[in-house]
Amino acid sequence: MRDQGLVGVLGGMGPIASAEFVRTVYEHCAGEREQDFPALSLHSDPAVPARTADSLDRVPAELARGLWSLVDQGCSTIVMCCMTAHRLLPLFDPEIRDRVLSVLDVLVDEITRRPAGRRLLLCSSDSREMGLFEGHPGWASIGPSTVLTDMAQARRLQDAIQDIKERHRFAPAMRWLTENIERHAVSSLIVGCSEIHVLVKRHAAELDVEIVDPFDTLARAIAGHGADELRIRLNERSTHAHRLR
Repeated sequence: MRDQGLVGVLGGMGPIASAEFVRTVYEHCAGEREQDFPALSLHSDPAVPARTADSLDRVPAELARGLWSLVDQGCSTIVMCCMTAHRLLPLFDPEIRDRVLSVLDVLVDEITRRPAGRRLLLCSSDSREMGLFEGHPGWASIGPSTVLTDMAQARRLQDAIQDIKERHRFAPAMRWLTENIERHAVSSLIVGCSEIHVLVKRHAAELDVEIVDPFDTLARAIAGHGADELRIRLNERSTHAHRLR
């Protein structure tokens, strides 16, 4: 992979998750010279309004300011540490949109590279209500093997995600996982929310299943100075897929 430029991380949605993502990047640099670690710029503004199915017609001013701040700093690649924010991508200025390394694209790419198996998608109820994953052009290839809970269970997981965001409590989410892994007889979990990335990092040893975590995949790419190359490859694939639809 060729060297990357300055990588921007748009965080604050929530702040614990974006801080943990930056930490993950540097954990994957362990054993190297500190001076060789990648250069990152984290913009964390918790004032960004909640991303819900009812707020998809405009980009919040706080989110736009954060993105332009990263562009003005010269970030060649930008990672948004919030899965639901990706639903707003079509509304972004092309100068911003072309720099975003979509976590959603990484998720779909990661699943298509793995052997078949039943995988439980862990995401917010807002992502479910806005059809975030089902609207991706790659859903046709991963949808048949992806398990989605009913909306009652999705809202229970949303409450557990809020506990992680606001109270740093992981027990409710772990109880939810234990119940639903057994209920749906899945062989792996898909991390579809940045707070779930925090959860599985801290409790992976307690989960006897494979974990597909696009945030970890992204962190490894950044740590290896390959973020720009990954962004270009996935953006080209996504553009081609949209043209075929």
